[in-house]
Amino acid sequence: MEESEKRKKRRKVQRLREKLFGEKQPKVQVVESAAADLNTSQNLNNIFEQSDFGSTYSSSTDESLHALDTSFETLSSDNDNNLTEILFCDENQLDDNSKLQSNLRNVATKYRLSRGCVNDLLSALIDYGVEVPKDSRTLLKTQRTIDDIIHNPGDESSYRYFGIKNNLLLLLSENLLDLSENKLKLLVNIDGVPISKSSKSQLWPILGAVFRSKFVFPIAIYHGTSKPSSAEVFLSDFVDEVVDLVRNGIEFDGTIIIFELKAIICDAPARAFVKCNSVHTKDVFRT
Repeated sequence: MEESEKRKKRRKVQRLREKLFGEKQPKVQVVESAAADLNTSQNLNNIFEQSDFGSTYSSSTDESLHALDTSFETLSSDNDNNLTEILFCDENQLDDNSKLQSNLRNVATKYRLSRGCVNDLLSALIDYGVEVPKDSRTLLKTQRTIDDIIHNPGDESSYRYFGIKNNLLLLLSENLLDLSENKLKLLVNIDGVPISKSSKSQLWPILGAVFRSKFVFPIAIYHGTSKPSSAEVFLSDFVDEVVDLVRNGIEFDGTIIIFELKAIICDAPARAFVKCNSVHTKDVFRT
């Protein structure tokens, strides 16, 4: 029993020395040699208390705890400062970004910039690392459908824009278009179509077809009890996309395909509406 207590004391002293000084064999041997001459546990305690090891352990422990507390306080303070600085910077960046988008929105509205123009401006800003929306509709907070814009008093109107590029890519993916000239020439038809004899309900579709192709696709469709109240708004999506496609072409299968608007085909009333003329004849015009 007495020998067991001695072994426990020796192991305790050894662990303490290893933790404090990082030393194992040399110091352990000294402790074991000294402990071997001890007859009682009381002698071991006396030696431990009287030795430099005991005082070193006590002072080192106090200093280590103090240093640890100081380091923790410093670390906590630094982290709090860094977090405050990060949050402060993020708030400033959000405010600046919000002001920038507001200014861009005001300029685009004031000078009536086209959607393609605003998209190019946003793309240039993004290239320089500025965080702005990629699309002008997100910046201007406009809907993809313009039911509320093209609206006559007492008229439940609706509008849907399908797009030119989406339809052309679909036809290209099905090998339904001739690309021998690496060019697509678009024909467009705009006309009003009554759909009911008992009411004034009518459709105003914008239809497209590639020159010398038999496939016709809807670009946009407006429905109401009369024609759209604003030709400018009615055609805005169409005009913006045509300008973009003429300028940049259509990328398909790693190749840029040239896009060309060959003709817009309208009857007399539709032509007068598109050109914002109040008078028309019964002749058919091709523009």
